[in-house]
Amino acid sequence: MLLRPHFKRYPFHMPAAFHPLTEKNFAALWVGAFISNIGFWIQNVAQGWQVLQLTNSAFLLGLVTFIGTVPSLLLSLFGGVIADKFDRRRLLIIAQSVYMCTALLPGVLTTLGIIRVWHIVLMALINGIFSSVSFPAWQTFVTDLVQDGELKQGIALNSMQFNLSRVIGPAIGGISIGVFGIAGSYYLNGLSYIGVIVPLVLMHPDLKPVTRREVQPAQGMRENLVQGVIYLKERPVLLVLLGLQLMIAFFVMPYTTLLPLFAANIFQLSSRHNGRVFSRRCASRE
Repeated sequence: MLLRPHFKRYPFHMPAAFHPLTEKNFAALWVGAFISNIGFWIQNVAQGWQVLQLTNSAFLLGLVTFIGTVPSLLLSLFGGVIADKFDRRRLLIIAQSVYMCTALLPGVLTTLGIIRVWHIVLMALINGIFSSVSFPAWQTFVTDLVQDGELKQGIALNSMQFNLSRVIGPAIGGISIGVFGIAGSYYLNGLSYIGVIVPLVLMHPDLKPVTRREVQPAQGMRENLVQGVIYLKERPVLLVLLGLQLMIAFFVMPYTTLLPLFAANIFQLSSRHNGRVFSRRCASRE
């Protein structure tokens, strides 16, 4: 039998749009995810600046982002099946722990002065592989933490914290490079994952049977993948949405990768200004 958390609420009133935040588990994870995503964007700014300092190559700057993204594009179907078959909370703890290590390790290498571009590429590849499982598990886990009638609000709040962090994080990242250096930005991101790992580890709520969907009989990965493809083929709207997301991933988001190049080589700006430009461009897309 599949199990899900029994809901425990904070004893205070919230507007309907923010009502999922009264769920203790959801609220703790939402705050932690917001802090962690800010840390991700802090490192993103520092990492781009560091690759540019090491190589002054637009190609390698783009390669790091490509290597970190392509595993998710290729393996997410399998990641979704894995997220349905295994304990999503444990999957997320493992993934977040890996993210923490791949943030702290470049920080240590930078502090020691032995960081190389291939180190950054390798860390990006590891993150991309684990993200192919972590992203589907995270999106599904969010739906496990809210009541059925509050699912839309929960998904919207999750999207809100991600996009808000995308505006705030780069601005802090530009400042952190000037204050703490590039290594310090890596450390900040590594520490930010504590905000997600701790709530996940401490999340041992009472459990009750799943009520949102019927429990399906155990099937192999191949059968699950075939069912997923059939489900998409029968729903053209989902295919259109996936196509739009793919276009955004390939033709819209990559511009943020090249911002350090424009900031340094075209506008002759420092890393602090690069973070400011990055945050303004992200805000303009909202």
